[in-house]
Amino acid sequence: FLRLWQRVYDDALRLFDGGHTTCAAKKMKQGLRLVRALGGGRRVEAKFLSQLGAMQAEDGLLDDSLVSFDSAERAVKQAVAQARRSGCRVEREVAELRLVLDSKAHVLMLLGRVKEAVRPCEESIELSRKRLTKEGTVDKEVVACQLVRLAKCRDRSGDSEGAAEALREAVKLY
Repeated sequence: FLRLWQRVYDDALRLFDGGHTTCAAKKMKQGLRLVRALGGGRRVEAKFLSQLGAMQAEDGLLDDSLVSFDSAERAVKQAVAQARRSGCRVEREVAELRLVLDSKAHVLMLLGRVKEAVRPCEESIELSRKRLTKEGTVDKEVVACQLVRLAKCRDRSGDSEGAAEALREAVKLY
């Protein structure tokens, strides 16, 4: 089963890389149905949903993309909770969650829903900070870029003081 859904996923990515975004999204949806039917797990489901959201955003389907990223966020948070309950390491799940949150914030900004974009920005930064302090594995430039995005969200939503604070912190990291 693993090979089957992985092949569908890889095929969808090849289509996407070749500029066939609509076909790639259809293939990703097919893979998502397969993962759900075969019980591929919440992390795998989140991976499919996240890529689907990216493809939909690339195709200009921002509302659909947001729905996919919302679903991906729920799925990966459930995967993190399951892994923690089992005593397993959660690095991959947390990394996936950070990517989903960053992508969701980006789509919300493109939709002009900047106030809503603040929460996923802040959550993603918090996850990155934890990894930066605990493991030192997250590049400081990544956190700085996330802080710049947060500053844009805050500024566009009327929180100029919060925006300035985020930018000051980003500058310190560089």
